[in-house]
Amino acid sequence: MFWSTAYGIPTAIGISRTVQYNIEHFTQNRVLTYWYRPDVRFAQQDPQPIIFPRHRNLEWAQGNKRTMAEGSYIGKLVTRGLRVQAFKLYELLKSLQLDLAEVQNLLTRVAAEDLPLDDAACQWVLSNNQRWRNWLRADTSCLPGYGLVDARGTYVTSRAAAVSCSFCSHGTASSSLLDDAGETYTCRSCVPGTYQSLSGGTICEYCDPGKAAADSGRSSCDVCTVGSFANASGMTACQRCGIGEQWTTSRIAQMYGENRTGISQARALFVGFSVRDLFKGRVWIVVSFTWGPRLYYQENVPGSL
Repeated sequence: MFWSTAYGIPTAIGISRTVQYNIEHFTQNRVLTYWYRPDVRFAQQDPQPIIFPRHRNLEWAQGNKRTMAEGSYIGKLVTRGLRVQAFKLYELLKSLQLDLAEVQNLLTRVAAEDLPLDDAACQWVLSNNQRWRNWLRADTSCLPGYGLVDARGTYVTSRAAAVSCSFCSHGTASSSLLDDAGETYTCRSCVPGTYQSLSGGTICEYCDPGKAAADSGRSSCDVCTVGSFANASGMTACQRCGIGEQWTTSRIAQMYGENRTGISQARALFVGFSVRDLFKGRVWIVVSFTWGPRLYYQENVPGSL
C-alpha cells in the first residue's frame, strides 16, 4: 500500500487464503505478489522484482516507506556453546559466506531435479573445494579461552613451537598474541598475587584483601592466618600484625582459645576508636568480645594496633 500510494500504482489489494492459492493466483493471472527470496515456489515462473529506490532506515523509522524493504539476508544459527565444544567448526561457520543469488540458484536446482538437500549440499562442497578451505582456521589460530600447545600438549608461547590449541586450565589465563600469521592466544600462568579458579579464563583475578598468593599458577588464594593481614588486593604475602607480645589477634586467640584461621574468626570485634596520647606515645583500644567488653593498654609500636 505504501508503494502504491507513493508512486501512484493503481492496485487492488487481495489476500490469498493459502500459500497454494497464492501460487495459483500468481501463475494464472496478471497480478503482483509479495514474496521473499531465496525461495523456489515461484522459480519456474522466473518472476522479476520491481525495483524501488534503495532502502533507507531513517525514512522507514519515520513512517515513510517509499524505498525498498530492507530485504532478506543469510543468517547462521548454531547451538549455544558450539564455540567451546567445537571451536574449529564455529570458526568455519563464522567465515562461511553465501549470497542470496547463490542460495536461490541452489534451491532452484533442488526443486528442478528433486534433489535431497543433503545431496545438494555435498555437491556444493565438492565443487567449491578451494573456496571453503579458505574459511578453515589454522590449527595454531586459537580462540580466547584456548592457548598454543606443542605435540605433547604442553603450553607454549609461540606459534613456531605449537601444533594446535588447547583449553586453558585453571591457574592460567588466555592471552592474545599477534604475529605475522595474525592473532592467536596463549595460556599464561597467573602471576603471584592473582589466581584463576576456572578453565578457559581470559584474565587472572587479584586476590581479595585478607588473602594472598605467593607463587604463580594459582587457582585460589590463601587466607591469612591468625596474627597476619593483607589489607589490599593482589597481595603476594600476608603481613604480621606486629612483633613481640603486642595485643594482636594471634595473642588474643592464644589467651581465649580461638586459634582458628582468619582475623574475622578470632571473634574479636574492634569497636569505638583509639585515643592517642601524643606526649606519651600510647594507644588505648576498646576491644569487644562475644562474652563482654574489655579494655586493653599497650605501648605504641609502629605497624601494630
